[in-house]
Amino acid sequence: MIISTPSASTEFVLPGPYGFSNLIFTRNNITLEQCETHRTEISSVPLSGLEFVLLEQIAADWSSGVPAAQQAAALRLNHWLNQKADPHSSQILAATLVWMHFNLYQYPDAERVITELSGDTKSEATVEAALILAEIALLQGQLDKADEYLSSLQTWDRDACAPMALKLSILMAELAIHQERLRDAETLLAEAFELEREIPVTAIVLPALVNLYDTQSFFYIAESRLQPDYKSELLRNALNTEKQALHIATSSHGIRNGALLKQQLIVLSNLAWLYTQLFDYHHAEISLLSALELLQSQPDPDLENHIYHLLGINYFNVGLYEKSRVFLLNAASIAQNSNEAKYARIQCLLTHIAVETQRTDEISAYLPACARLLNDESGSSGDRILSLVSQIKSGVFDSQKQLLLLDRLEKEVAISGYDNLKITGHIQLAEFALEHAQLDLANRVFSAMQSLESGASPALLVQARLLKFRFLSLKTFSPVAADFAENTHQFIYSLLSKLDAGEMAPALQNQIFGFYQLWFEHLMQTQQAENTRKVLQISMQLNQLTNGVTNTLNTYGGRDLTHVSELQAEVLDSNSAQASLTHHIVWDLERLAYAKQGLPATSAVEYGSADLPESVSIEAVQARLKPSEQLWFYVAAETTGYVFGVTQDSVETASLGDLSELQQVLRNMHSAISQRQPIEDSALRLLAERIFPQKLTAGSRPMWYVVTNQVFQDMPVNGLALSLRQPPESVIKVLSLATPQINDVQQNRPAFRLLSVPELMVNSSQSMPVWMADLQPLPWSAIEAEKITGLFEASDARALVGESASRDALFSEEARTSAVLHIAAHHIYDPFKPQYVGLVLNAQAQSSMGSAFISEFEIRNQQFSNELVFLNGCATAQGRHFTGSNTMSISRAFLIGGAKKVVSTLWEVADRASLTFASAYYEAYLRTGDTNKALINTMQDMRSQPRYRHPFYWAGYELTQRHL
Repeated sequence: MIISTPSASTEFVLPGPYGFSNLIFTRNNITLEQCETHRTEISSVPLSGLEFVLLEQIAADWSSGVPAAQQAAALRLNHWLNQKADPHSSQILAATLVWMHFNLYQYPDAERVITELSGDTKSEATVEAALILAEIALLQGQLDKADEYLSSLQTWDRDACAPMALKLSILMAELAIHQERLRDAETLLAEAFELEREIPVTAIVLPALVNLYDTQSFFYIAESRLQPDYKSELLRNALNTEKQALHIATSSHGIRNGALLKQQLIVLSNLAWLYTQLFDYHHAEISLLSALELLQSQPDPDLENHIYHLLGINYFNVGLYEKSRVFLLNAASIAQNSNEAKYARIQCLLTHIAVETQRTDEISAYLPACARLLNDESGSSGDRILSLVSQIKSGVFDSQKQLLLLDRLEKEVAISGYDNLKITGHIQLAEFALEHAQLDLANRVFSAMQSLESGASPALLVQARLLKFRFLSLKTFSPVAADFAENTHQFIYSLLSKLDAGEMAPALQNQIFGFYQLWFEHLMQTQQAENTRKVLQISMQLNQLTNGVTNTLNTYGGRDLTHVSELQAEVLDSNSAQASLTHHIVWDLERLAYAKQGLPATSAVEYGSADLPESVSIEAVQARLKPSEQLWFYVAAETTGYVFGVTQDSVETASLGDLSELQQVLRNMHSAISQRQPIEDSALRLLAERIFPQKLTAGSRPMWYVVTNQVFQDMPVNGLALSLRQPPESVIKVLSLATPQINDVQQNRPAFRLLSVPELMVNSSQSMPVWMADLQPLPWSAIEAEKITGLFEASDARALVGESASRDALFSEEARTSAVLHIAAHHIYDPFKPQYVGLVLNAQAQSSMGSAFISEFEIRNQQFSNELVFLNGCATAQGRHFTGSNTMSISRAFLIGGAKKVVSTLWEVADRASLTFASAYYEAYLRTGDTNKALINTMQDMRSQPRYRHPFYWAGYELTQRHL
């Protein structure tokens, strides 16, 4: 690179030899500032203008902290040194080059330059070189070599340079920890902290201070391994110390230091590891996302890949398998050629994810590398357990091979010191023992697991208890099994009371529901009123746990999230791994920004609140019901479905029969209706009478509220209720039993706003994305807009049709606050990519076509206060619960965003028929003034017309209310 522009500055600073001093450059000389105490002029030979500009550029690139710029700085300095004639200054700058190589992880280059330098054995330059070499040896696990370098400095006068003395104490303490000489390490750390109090904070000292607190944290971690009874307390000490290290690295007193940026990343990843050990996956995620945020402005490919790996593991631990897969695939692509053991570990996790997400075609691709981990002699027992569990879980081996793997697994868990992996292995053994009725093995496993409850994650602990409860109740629901179930129930409630909302992740949620489904099965079989009431009470609280929206401030406070939706559209269009990764990074960084505002993280909305409030007690719910109202509450036990009928003054229950058989009947009915197959009225009525048993409908109230368990989520409750001989006046699905309205209703708000997209507008300068190509025009939606708007007073109704029906229109204040918001547009829903759900409006002028996609993520993070949102598109209520993902739908997004009620659809709708239905609905609404009754009235009207008699045209509409 040729630099010819003269610099206007007269002085700049570059790190000095080995990073323990500064080099101050002027146009006339180079001065060495050593140990923060004295300066020595090392060259009085004037620098040429080109040399000055070149060295100034090197200093600027290095202080930027950007790896690519720092690598360029090291190359330029090396090139300049090869041409420099002044031997003394060249030697000093060569020592600076060592520091650069060290910070760029170029350890062989650093060692090579050091061997080329000569000097007095008592000179500070040699001491500095020994410290660098010792640190490199420690980083590479060469303890004997590190010991040799540090021992050579025993006679060095530590008063000569306080920063170097501090570094020496830290490295000696770190070596002592590695050698398990913890009392020696404790003494050395005490000496280091004594030095810290005497040394002023400067650019040279700051990295050493971060190292000091990081090493103290390392000491606590080592202590925790030797004192398992105090493990949690010691790990929390380590966590607090690591937080102090981060505080020093980020509060740099205005000092710009590239080394500190790298240290921030390392400390953040250490914090994430400690949070994970304490099973606080929520804050582990925040630490990793903070590191990822820092990497956006300070790219470092190696560290970025490391963070991807840790994020993948963290999302795996909480059961977010789709997100985990995205990050792990990207980490694996790098590790494949650089770190074979790491690559094998990732392949094992990907095998597990493939099983959980039913990607059976991927298992064979991941298993070979995962299996190699088992035979890696340098691997740990944790690695072997991971490999064995993944291979067993894959289900691809014959029974003989499975038995061999299980035998090996039992031996590995017996000797392993990794509690979380140990209990993972025990769980795999227990599942096999229960499946194959090997009671002796089950007894051994559950006995071994008793001592692990303090050392495993909440999700694994609940899973282990679920398996033990299943074991205890194999033959009969004995008093021992009943006591254990009650104890586990209290354990779960105690566990939930300690969790933040964001920590109620799918992995834990799935295990909790698994336990309660099994317990409910036994409780309901006793046919005791006390047990029946207990099932209802707990089920109501679990509903709030998963569906409650308890945050008082909604969403991102008006942040523009267009780019998130555009990235989702890009993923839909290309399906590339890189696009998916980019989307998840942007998505997660938005959540991080939100968390930093001190508001509940988005995950709190997704996972529900871990609080189980009194407001969802049976008595509290009964107090909120009017005399004309009845609550239908559906519960899934392990093999049987139940429904509870709750009124102001009574609670009754009825069995729905075999759960698997009922689910199949509902699926068949859903499929037949959505495909417009012939359906007899009697068939609908028969199913309706099963879903709404006569026992509970006799003398029932005219207004019904329905809370469906996820098992019954796609059940067309309105269509079925209408098929009864005596249907109710209204049926309302309820998202949550105890969620307040969060957005204030404005005075004098618009009465009606409508967005209609008859045809997608394509910018002439852009091609239509692949995901848009199959979306057919909706010509009847334009007529729908005109007809419906005409029902309202002209001054209070407005329709935005075609090009004007855009993102800006949807998120405008008048649309978000209008009493009624109606949307007639395409809806994107892919059951294999449940995270990519959204509406399709028209792209903004001068925007990418991707801006036409409005994701459910973007919708639920806006503020709506509509009385009613009518989503007249295909399957707008769809967003099933998938293993590893949360329930996602456009309907739910508007409710979370603050809308009070939403009318949505369970299957595809016909363009013209949907116009007829919507028009009839608003006529009924304006006639009755009741959004609830209007839906049943409209369904009855449609059903009475020969053209629309088939339930396809009316049974799929449902009205969902935000809260009871």
